[in-house]
Amino acid sequence: MTRQSIMKPHRNFVFFVVSFIILLPIFFINYRLTAFHATPFDSYHLFLLAMDGKDDSFQFYAPTGYRLVYISIAYFFYKYMPFVPLSQISAESDFFQVKALQALAFTSFVFLHLFYFITFVFVQNKIIKSFILALAVAGVFISLSLSMYHFGIDPLYLFYTTLLLYFIANKAVFIPLLLFSMVVNEKISLIFLVFFAFTVLSKELRRESYPRLAAAIIAFGLYFFMKMLLKFPGYEYQTDITSFYDRIMISIPYLISFKGFYLNILPLLLLSAIALVAIKMKVLESRSFLKHWAIGLLPVVFFVFGMHACSDYGIGRAAMHALPFFIAPMVIILNKLDPALSLAAERSA
Repeated sequence: MTRQSIMKPHRNFVFFVVSFIILLPIFFINYRLTAFHATPFDSYHLFLLAMDGKDDSFQFYAPTGYRLVYISIAYFFYKYMPFVPLSQISAESDFFQVKALQALAFTSFVFLHLFYFITFVFVQNKIIKSFILALAVAGVFISLSLSMYHFGIDPLYLFYTTLLLYFIANKAVFIPLLLFSMVVNEKISLIFLVFFAFTVLSKELRRESYPRLAAAIIAFGLYFFMKMLLKFPGYEYQTDITSFYDRIMISIPYLISFKGFYLNILPLLLLSAIALVAIKMKVLESRSFLKHWAIGLLPVVFFVFGMHACSDYGIGRAAMHALPFFIAPMVIILNKLDPALSLAAERSA
């Protein structure tokens, strides 16, 4: 074992701590925005209050109630994290609600930072040995993810999906992680199901894709088994394929306004532009999971899925769920654009 390999975990730990401290203001910004209801956000705080016995009439609903990992971690912070008071909010009337929102904001920040960190490690360990490039790409991707940050489950989704991509070549780790995703976020197994459905078309990856596709199908099936077992009500239309056309028609007005362009269409255009550049520069191909041409199709597929499942200003947010898949193509694009970075040794996964 070389001295460099011994020191690398130490350097990563230092980077983890320093980056956590530097990015911490993001938590306080989100905490204030959600506490003052100055931005849209998912109402996970109602779940925490119900779990704490503050609302006995509350009924868990789908799909939020099935996302057990996020709710459990947020509840831990709700119970044990020191409360940071905010001015202009009545501590007597709103204390527990604000405390719950603080816990959710911190949970989201923890996973946003983990997404930043795993992106940095992913680039250095799986794609190219360049600290500067890894730092730059991690910064770009955390910036792109900020539009999803206020919706608490999305930072966890981004981190967990990137973690799966990190281990995608290792079936012994990847498959159990993918099966566990049923209690993290149901869209994780769905996006990998779509991805591997395309990669089986590539003869170079067919044998490797089949077991991973089977795992994605099983994970998605386990989610629906959990739905049948727990039977939380709400959002039944999201799994009703017979309403597909009607939901698409409802979505169209949310695409043609200025707000619709900014929130829904722009994210799709952004990821599609990266995909087109990757195609032109011959980055996407059929021999590697991390650089497969199917990556370019994921934003479009999830955009259509968003039109069915969201039918509002969350359609672009659905398309952005493909973001982690663009890490490797983005690194290679930047490396090709800057000849100085080509001195670093590229390692294709």
